[in-house]
Amino acid sequence: MSIDSIRIHCTGCEYEYLEHFQPITLKCKIGDEVATYYRTTAWCNQCDTIRYVEHIPTLDELQEDYDEFKAPFTEPPATGIRKFISLIFRGGRPSASDVRRSESIKKLNTQIAWRQARIAPPHCLTCGATDLTPIDFEQVDEHTSIAKNFRHSCGGQLVRDHNDDPGIRFHFRDRTIWMDIEGNRLDDSEMKTDRIMPS
Repeated sequence: MSIDSIRIHCTGCEYEYLEHFQPITLKCKIGDEVATYYRTTAWCNQCDTIRYVEHIPTLDELQEDYDEFKAPFTEPPATGIRKFISLIFRGGRPSASDVRRSESIKKLNTQIAWRQARIAPPHCLTCGATDLTPIDFEQVDEHTSIAKNFRHSCGGQLVRDHNDDPGIRFHFRDRTIWMDIEGNRLDDSEMKTDRIMPS
């Protein structure tokens, strides 16, 4: 996958970071199932730069996703003659949409179970530290976003200039990183994983 990048620079010094938007899927075994979640970016105080970090959704967010998904399917299942006719026409098998719905509900239940068990804060995917500061970029005009909640160690602000096209495109394949329930990356010997490229 070929993707754009955006340059982030500091107004007070020469610090700059090239954000690549690399597609990464994080996976964690929970019982016999696998929960899937994703990465975001934050300032890692250990690495002293912007890094990819775990994005840990709240339990309320996952429950809301579950409720929204399940809401259209709260109609009671067919019974009696309707159920009998339905099974005859499908040869006794559930419909493809029933199977997909069941798999989606199972996946959402697995994510909720994972989140209930996950106590540790997000980890940096490069060094494993949890001393992270989320950076919220706020659009100030058509071309510029500024980090309003974060100051660089020099006192400057981080700026994302959408006109500052670095002219670089990166080719990435989707990466999967296996994590344990505490947010630690698993070794290749424990679980097959693709390595993330450091920035």
